[in-house]
Amino acid sequence: MRKLESVLVILDKPKHSQEALDKALSLQAATGAHLHLVAFCWHPMCEQREVFDAHQRRAMKKEILRFLNTYNMPVAEGLMSESSHKKILIVDDSPFTCHLLGVILKTGGHEIVGVAADGHEAFEKYKTLRPDIVTLDWMMPSKSGEAVLKKIIQFHPYAKAIMITGWADHSIEERVLEAGARAFLEKSHVQKELLQVVEKVLES
Repeated sequence: MRKLESVLVILDKPKHSQEALDKALSLQAATGAHLHLVAFCWHPMCEQREVFDAHQRRAMKKEILRFLNTYNMPVAEGLMSESSHKKILIVDDSPFTCHLLGVILKTGGHEIVGVAADGHEAFEKYKTLRPDIVTLDWMMPSKSGEAVLKKIIQFHPYAKAIMITGWADHSIEERVLEAGARAFLEKSHVQKELLQVVEKVLES
């Protein structure tokens, strides 16, 4: 059995923070593990004496969720708050791309509520699922991502869509942004930039 090396304590609600801290201190005393303390609310043991604002809380929770998901660690239900846990619809005719986007987005703490492989299916699922964000492949069978985007914007003017394409074409980017997309991302940059782009779109 591996020795316990670290204990991560997240203080999110003043009502339960002391109880959680007491348990962690007992565990630390019994095992000699290093104690990592992250506070989203004020506590006497925290050097940070001010409550974090909403942006700071969201950013820190994203990092914690990314760490927990990377190492397949359990995530407390309270950590998946409304601010960090968003519903996302993935639209792409490539199963590999859908899987890749899903893995990255789940690592960021988001929920994949649906996957669509063509434009018609994408629009129907958007109407039914009402995701917080939809990612759209620019080139798909039956309807292009741009055509689906226009239908979605017509149905829901405040929809948050990210257009993803394998084509590095500035004219395509201009067209889809003008049509209502909140962001444009090349597939070659997905692994490094997708979560940051999603965060910016959520704040827009």
